Amino acid sequence: MTRQNPPRDERSLRRELAELQRRLGVLETAPRIGAWQTLTLNAGFTAALTGGLGFGYVPQYRFRSAREVELRGTIQKGTGAGGAGANGFANTDNPFTMPAEAWPAQTVYGPIKCSTVGGASSYGVVGGQMTNAGIFLYATGIANSPGWIALDGFRYEIT
Repeated sequence: MTRQNPPRDERSLRRELAELQRRLGVLETAPRIGAWQTLTLNAGFTAALTGGLGFGYVPQYRFRSAREVELRGTIQKGTGAGGAGANGFANTDNPFTMPAEAWPAQTVYGPIKCSTVGGASSYGVVGGQMTNAGIFLYATGIANSPGWIALDGFRYEIT
């Protein structure tokens, strides 16, 4: 004779469901195993580390969880000099596009650090934009174009 489990009441079923949802939430936000992945930069852009400026990480991304992407690295444009229209980033420049697995569900904005270099260096925080097609855009209207941008700490959700 086999023994069956006694019928469960609605309250115990709700408790079990809540526990399963809690466990799933932990799994969804647990860090993914894996290393930083190097980004492929578009023509005209180089990693500041190897492009002559000699600092920062190579531009990379990683998944911090099943739903969150983080960027790091420093990118220069041209010679990286920057300044008023001199080899610097212009509004809506597109230094890279993310792989499809790391595209956000909608366009997101976040802060990025930047600077011109040389005798009159200036530093600041400007805007970065990641479109829902994975296109990263330098998004600001400042006149003094930065020679490099730092992606360190730029994060967004993909779902």
